[in-house]
Amino acid sequence: MIRRWLAPALGVLGCLMAWPLAAAPLKFCFEDAPLAPWTLPDGSGLNIALLHQVEKLTGEQFVFTARPWKRCLEELRTAQVDGVIGTADGPERRSIGVFPMRADGSLRSDQALFQDSVNVFILADSKAAWNGLTLSNPREFVITQRGYRVAEELRARGSKVLDNVRLAEEAFRAMLAGVADVAVLQGLDAEQLVRHDPRFAARIVQARQPYVVYAFYLMVGKKTYEADPRRIDAIWNAIGNARKTPDYRRLEAAELAKLRRD
Repeated sequence: MIRRWLAPALGVLGCLMAWPLAAAPLKFCFEDAPLAPWTLPDGSGLNIALLHQVEKLTGEQFVFTARPWKRCLEELRTAQVDGVIGTADGPERRSIGVFPMRADGSLRSDQALFQDSVNVFILADSKAAWNGLTLSNPREFVITQRGYRVAEELRARGSKVLDNVRLAEEAFRAMLAGVADVAVLQGLDAEQLVRHDPRFAARIVQARQPYVVYAFYLMVGKKTYEADPRRIDAIWNAIGNARKTPDYRRLEAAELAKLRRD
C-alpha cells in the first residue's frame, strides 16, 4: 500500500525538482527627488518607461522604489535592493556595484540609460566664472546635490563642496542667502528655474559650457550580479537595444523638447 502511494509521489516530486523555478523579481531603487524627464517621484519618467520595455524584451519583472539618493546607494551596498537607476560611474560606485563592461574593462556606454549634463550656475554679481576648463571661484565653496558623483570630481579639482541639498531650488536659495557663489547641478529643472522663476532669473546665470557630461546606468549590486551574471548582462543588453528603437527615440526627443520649450 505504502509502496503503491510512494512511487507516484516520488515521480511527481522529481518532475517538480526538474522544473526550473521562475527568477524572483528584481528590486530597483531610484531617487525620490524629481529628475525630469528621466525619473519622477510618482514612478514615471523615461527611465521607468525604458525599463518596462526591457521587462517585455527579457521576460523579467522589476519592482521600483523611490528613496532619497544616498539611501538608494546604501540599500544597494547592503543588498536590500538589486540595482539603482541612473548612476554615473566612479571609484566609490564601483566599490558597491557593477556596471556593464566590455571584456577589456571599458564601460559599455551603449548600454547606459541616458546621458545628461551637469551644469554650472553662478551668482550674477560674483567674481566666479567657468570657461569650460577652469572654475574661478574666489570663495571656493560649491553647492551640489547630496550624494551625486560630481561631488567627487569637484573635490578632486580642489573645490570645497557643500553637497547638502536635494533640489536645485534649495541650491539657488542658498546661493542668494550668501552660502556660495557657485552651484554645479544636474537636471533640466535647474535650467528652468534660472530662466523662468522670478526669484532666480537674472540673479543666477547658467554658464555656457557644462561642467561634465555623464552617462548614467542601471548599476547592479555585486551580490546580485555574482548570483547570475548572464541574467544581468541580458538586461543591460536589452537596455541598449530598447534605447535604439525608433519609438523610444521619438519619445525621448519629445520629452526633452517639451521641457526645454516650457
